Amino acid sequence: MIVTSAQATEKISSLNEVQAITEMVHLSFSNCPDERTKFLFKNLIDHLHNFVRETSLTHEEWLASINFLDRFRQEDHYIMVLSDIFGVSTLVDMVSNKKPLNATENTILGPLYTENTQILKNGDSIASEGKGDYFYMSGRILDVQGNPIAGAIMDVWEADQHGVYDIEYPDYNDKPDCRGRFTTGEDGVFAFRAVKPLAYPFTDNGPAKDLLDALHSTKYRPAHLHFKIVAPDYMELVTQLYFKDDQYLEIDTAFAVRQSLIVDPKLITDTSITLARGFKEAKPHHELERDFVLVREQDLIKPTPKA
Repeated sequence: MIVTSAQATEKISSLNEVQAITEMVHLSFSNCPDERTKFLFKNLIDHLHNFVRETSLTHEEWLASINFLDRFRQEDHYIMVLSDIFGVSTLVDMVSNKKPLNATENTILGPLYTENTQILKNGDSIASEGKGDYFYMSGRILDVQGNPIAGAIMDVWEADQHGVYDIEYPDYNDKPDCRGRFTTGEDGVFAFRAVKPLAYPFTDNGPAKDLLDALHSTKYRPAHLHFKIVAPDYMELVTQLYFKDDQYLEIDTAFAVRQSLIVDPKLITDTSITLARGFKEAKPHHELERDFVLVREQDLIKPTPKA
């Protein structure tokens, strides 16, 4: 229904000023042709305006918030970091999850994914020598029935032994390290060498750090590996694997840990296996075998209709 200015004036005339501003904003959006968009913005405005009323937000407090966001845009550039530390990224994943129980759970992408990566074959290393303790991972990419998926493209990326990602180094120069891309064959198998991840500070400078300091909140992410997997006719999977006994599993500043994504690698002390897998030095390494299960649209669990 198209709302005219006369109808808007008549509707808000009976409201007090504090209530009227909310109604005026709703009316200004009421001609939006897409019902879902209109629904989302109506609820967004309701929550924002209720927050202002319930907290008696001052002009100085609101201006400080705007200045913080502007500083964030100028200094950090990764606005998704705010979504992560407020738990919104994880919450969106949780409320939209309709996967079968045997499917691999999604979790956050994080701000340090990039399309610039190394194109590798099974058994290759995503990390150059000296980036950390040796780590070997293998597994399969499967559908929910347990069948291998051929032609799946798997991106893997991680921080090095200093908790730093390649693109964070000043001398990066578009030379990817600790990241790689693999494509599965008919058997759905993948295997790669890497370094064992370590926990690291979520941020050590800038506005995000200042915010976490002001709130006396944890600034650490537990050790993890990132994965992004795509395959024809399947839904994209963005996920992470976390390591058992990490001290930050329960206080992850991004709230992204899931029990189903916690793994327990084995220590391989037979150095002949280390060398056979292509590592340069004869020293122990950690080993992990883990499959990933993708879903098609038709695999999703349909919501139960409301009475």
